[in-house]
Amino acid sequence: RSLTNMPVCAGCGIRTTAQVRSIIPAADGVMVGSALIEAIDRGDDPVQLVAKLREAARTATGAKPGRQP
Repeated sequence: RSLTNMPVCAGCGIRTTAQVRSIIPAADGVMVGSALIEAIDRGDDPVQLVAKLREAARTATGAKPGRQP
């Protein structure tokens, strides 16, 4: 962060809410592409997965519902 004003995102193998909570303090966002593909392959609802991960990010940052964490 000391080298750029650009947002910092992390996203290699992030699949769980615990991983999101641990990364959020050091990053502005997380990328969960592989987790989405795996959810779709299993027949799970990818929207539900994103909602669950978003809530974990909100909890970790203290963001209020309706705001992007």
